[in-house]
Amino acid sequence: MIGDVVTTTIAIRMGYPELNPLLVNIVGTPLHHLALKITIPLLLLILCIALYSMEGKHYTDGHDAPGSLFGIIKFSIFIIIVIDCIIYAGAFLSNTRLIIDHTDMLRTMSPPSG
Repeated sequence: MIGDVVTTTIAIRMGYPELNPLLVNIVGTPLHHLALKITIPLLLLILCIALYSMEGKHYTDGHDAPGSLFGIIKFSIFIIIVIDCIIYAGAFLSNTRLIIDHTDMLRTMSPPSG
């Protein structure tokens, strides 16, 4: 997430537009962008903690339907986190390629000749 925010900020300052219409007004401020990116995983972490604390309470009649439900919810959270990581990795790689391929940026990074 941090790599995505850093590379997005650099790409925006280099003149590339934000392609996600939902983030156009947020990416201009890196702290707001990072806060938004951290919100979803933080909420998932809180949900996981709540699920594990509720799962520890066993029913005396041996009924395991809540246990099955908790298993499905935990698996769903895991899938959401994996998809989230893939999306952030894709954005990071895409932004990095934009930055590297930007010819003006490469000229400013190379030592002066002569």
